[in-house]
Amino acid sequence: MHDHPTMADGLLAVALLIPVATTAIVATATERGSGNRTIGLLVGLCCTLPIAWRRRDPVTVFAVTGVAVFVGIATGNVVGPSPLGPMIALYTVAAWCDRRRSLSAVGVSFVGIVIAVVVAPRFAQFNIKLLLAPAAFVTVTWLIGDNVRVRRAYVAQLEARAEQLEREQATEAQRARDGERTRIARELHDVVAHHVSVIAVQAGAARMVAEQEGRDHASSPSPSMSDDMLASIESTARQALAELRRLLGVLRKGDDDLDRAPQPGLHQLNALVEQMRDAGTAVDLEIDDSVPVALPPGVDLSAYRIIQEALTNVLKHANGAATRVVVRVDQGDLELTVHDTGPGPVWPRAADRTSPGSGGHGLVGMGERVALFGGQLSHGPSRSGGYDVVARIPLGTDPDGEPVGGSNREDPDAVGRDRAHHVRGPTTRFDL
Repeated sequence: MHDHPTMADGLLAVALLIPVATTAIVATATERGSGNRTIGLLVGLCCTLPIAWRRRDPVTVFAVTGVAVFVGIATGNVVGPSPLGPMIALYTVAAWCDRRRSLSAVGVSFVGIVIAVVVAPRFAQFNIKLLLAPAAFVTVTWLIGDNVRVRRAYVAQLEARAEQLEREQATEAQRARDGERTRIARELHDVVAHHVSVIAVQAGAARMVAEQEGRDHASSPSPSMSDDMLASIESTARQALAELRRLLGVLRKGDDDLDRAPQPGLHQLNALVEQMRDAGTAVDLEIDDSVPVALPPGVDLSAYRIIQEALTNVLKHANGAATRVVVRVDQGDLELTVHDTGPGPVWPRAADRTSPGSGGHGLVGMGERVALFGGQLSHGPSRSGGYDVVARIPLGTDPDGEPVGGSNREDPDAVGRDRAHHVRGPTTRFDL
């Protein structure tokens, strides 16, 4: 009925018409009552049938039904519940039209009632008491309709605000994703540019070595196919490096506060943990022996950023609750787990962390970094209390089936790996 208002109004008109017609037919057959039953039936039809169009044109329906009931009262030909039609029409005007029109309809109703009672033949003498019941019905009907109109406007305003808020949140989230992607591109540029530079330098050095060897073995050397290939590799690498620098210039356009420090990796987790402890967060760090010593630079950087953002969320949203960080390799994936005890029921929902008013978009950024490598990110309240953030980043394998970069067990003293296999902070151990 809500989806088809015309059908609902039509059924309401039929429901009013049936008792009106039945009353007129029965009264005519038994010759009871006074007045012309034919006029009464016409009055009943005019009071009920227009109700089917009450929401399409409320003012016109109110005018037609009001005139019909005025004629019926003035001539003494009111049949059955015919006055209900004008009352429903008045309610519709109050509920769907502005207050100025609805108050005008109330005033017209009062005037019509007074005139109809004065000229009605059944009332030999005018009495003010005759107006009390109709006036009460009109007033109550208008109050109900006006209240419905105000309520509907209030709900519509709330819905509009909710839609606007959703649009703003979607826009803010998209802006955060774009910003995080730009930041990732900046960071990966340094990694890729380093490798391309190495290719260009090594290709140039190999070409010069080949030329020197050619001069040593022949008096008039001619460039070999390998020399041409090395020259082509060197030229292509330098062109790629120039394009990367041009791309970074576009990404950094307008940024005056760029971070010029070297890009971090998992070998700097100890320093990060110490920073968090100094800020009041008790962190327990565990790096499994299965984690390769030399991860791919992009994976290494993203893993560090994910843990950094998760610990920042703990500091901001969990009041520095005790936290455990576990880094390990599971089924060929680098698994990062950050679990905190949390403050209990007041721990904010994930949506609150990414709302415009929260001041950050940590989960959005983590999701973008994991998606960059085709991984998975899961987060939410843990069964033991607190909050869990788990990221899985796929790792490649070498021809022997070992994870890329080798194992910590093979090279525990790798250069630049300033970390212990297990660094325990000043906190009580607990199970994930």
